[in-house]
Amino acid sequence: MKKTLWLRLITCYLAAVVLAFILVNTYGKSLIEQRMIDESKTQLSEEANFIVSEYLSIFGDGTKSTEELRMQLKSISRFLGIRTWIVNDIGKIIIDSSDKPNAQEKNVAVLYPGLLDAGFKSNIYIADVFSEPMIALTRPISYNYDVSGYIILFSSYMDIHSSTVTYIDVINICFLIFLSVLLLIFLYIYLITVVPLMKLTKAAREYSQGNYNYALVLKGLNDYKELGAAVGYMSKELSKLDDYQKKFVANISHDFRSPLTSIKGFAEAIKDGTIAHEQQEKYLDIILFETERLNKLTSNLLELNRFETKAALLD
Repeated sequence: MKKTLWLRLITCYLAAVVLAFILVNTYGKSLIEQRMIDESKTQLSEEANFIVSEYLSIFGDGTKSTEELRMQLKSISRFLGIRTWIVNDIGKIIIDSSDKPNAQEKNVAVLYPGLLDAGFKSNIYIADVFSEPMIALTRPISYNYDVSGYIILFSSYMDIHSSTVTYIDVINICFLIFLSVLLLIFLYIYLITVVPLMKLTKAAREYSQGNYNYALVLKGLNDYKELGAAVGYMSKELSKLDDYQKKFVANISHDFRSPLTSIKGFAEAIKDGTIAHEQQEKYLDIILFETERLNKLTSNLLELNRFETKAALLD
């Protein structure tokens, strides 16, 4: 019983640990990463709207030079951790906000065909420009109701992945703390359930071997205390019954021994001639009387046994 309950508790604990760990590091990780990608896309969309409304209209009016606009976009991109390209209508990159504008004057159609299509693209990787996969947002630039160029914003996919790993590590640390607390809870459950059952089992074995003086002391839940009290009461009653049986057997033995002694003594005396022939009838009557006593004792024992086994009913 000890091994069974303890094994079940450990099995439940390990199953909960493994299941929670798998969920956190698979589904949970995927969920967090997707959430961060969605937030990154939202940030890119908001930043694209801001750049189009605040800067590119001025650039279209010719009030700011390309270099001035690049410096302003560079400051914004550095602050937000994104990279901005301003592309003309034929796909040529005229502004690159990176500190190392290695894409300046290059054609987007050559670098990555399909990048000029409006919308989001995931896992964009351009070997000559980026060292890692990127998330991209392409927005057309309209001036005087004509598409005069494009704005392309990039956000690092690896930064999102690194942030996701950081969040998962924090969750795992919290999870380990929770597991420690859960282990203490399982130990507490073990102490208040298995340990009392072990004591009850040991007490039952002691009582079954006749050791009715074995002290049973249970602590913890009231249910186990009541059960322990019931078992203790049962042991006292068994002790009384055992004493009664011993006294009963002693009395029966005495009652059987007296007539048997008389029968044996008189029978031997008659056999060896100690009792005279004219007195033998007297002693034979005594032997018959003692025999009748034994017969009645035997009948009474059988009748008593019928009452104890509920084989007979009183009318």
